[in-house]
Amino acid sequence: MENLDIDKFLDNDYDTIAKPDYSSLSLEERASRGDADAQNELGTAYMQGYGVQLDYKKGLHWFIEAAAQGHTGAFANLGICFLTGLGIPKNYKNAFKLLKKSAERGYALAQYNLGVMYENALGVEEDYEMALYWYALAAKQNYAIAQYNVGVCYFNGFGVNKDIALAEKYLRLAADGGNRDAIVALQTIFKK
Repeated sequence: MENLDIDKFLDNDYDTIAKPDYSSLSLEERASRGDADAQNELGTAYMQGYGVQLDYKKGLHWFIEAAAQGHTGAFANLGICFLTGLGIPKNYKNAFKLLKKSAERGYALAQYNLGVMYENALGVEEDYEMALYWYALAAKQNYAIAQYNVGVCYFNGFGVNKDIALAEKYLRLAADGGNRDAIVALQTIFKK
């Protein structure tokens, strides 16, 4: 896994190809027949132990299979594995490549995680403006944790001029989306 050459499949775009109808098959059967959506879903199941025994090796296998076909979600999931070291050694360079490709295709999870990389200088220079840029893209898709982070950026003036009204707006959006940190922040900071 350490020698995985991700560059060879970054140009593939699964989202634009016609897909066979596998709807009558089980998830594992669909994944085994090459359905990248099923491969990504099965990879997630193994990585989190949903309905199957937790198995990072199998999860990575299915993420790689889906990513090799250009699956946007699999790019993000595999990127997160490289970012966090989940089932594979941390590799910020590979994490960034995969997350950026997925984020450029509009995938909110990847956009959020690119923001995390920029905010925390994980394999890139610390850059609050870039962190806010990626968080904001994910926030526009109602990704609650990204909305929370945008609110925090506005509250603290990270990458943007401090703006308490916008901070409250984004924290409210995040709270409405179920983000507990946003709920606590609103109760603590704004006493609302």
